[in-house]
Formats: sequence, C-alpha cells, structure tokens
Amino acid sequence: MLDHPDGASTNLRGVNASGEIVGLYRDTASVSHGFHRDGDGAFTTLDYPAAAVQRALGVNARGDVVGDYSGADCAAARCAWVWRRSTLD
Repeated sequence: MLDHPDGASTNLRGVNASGEIVGLYRDTASVSHGFHRDGDGAFTTLDYPAAAVQRALGVNARGDVVGDYSGADCAAARCAWVWRRSTLD
C-alpha cells in the first residue's frame, strides 16, 4: 500500500525497474492529481494546467511519465501529456 501524503485516496498506475511509481491521487476536496514518486520516495505532483481530471499512467526506464487529462482546452474526452523530469508537455 502506498499513500500520497496529500491524498485522501491514491491509485497506482505504473512502476519501472528503478522503483519509480506513478498514478493519481484525490485530495480532500476530491480533486484528482497525477503524481510521480522517485526511487528515494520523494513525490512530485503532476498537474496539467487547466485540467479538471488528470492521471499519470506509465513511467519508462528514463523516468519519463505519460498521462492524460480532461479539461477546457481538451477537445477530446481525454488528452495526453508527457512529463520529462521538469517539463510537462
């Protein structure tokens, strides 16, 4: 069991060989956030700008994270994003 420190609930979606974990958590206001947990246990919240709902879904060997979101700037039901250590595209 793994709980995000800011989460009321946590859902794990992916892990790589280095022990990096990604997923989503809901805060106490029931807002969803994507997250990355590095091999040392440090969490990074991954919030795509203007997203209403977001998830981190997978992490590769380099630590790049893929996820999806829905929100005002997403014309489809879900749109994709990629996080590369410091940049969310």
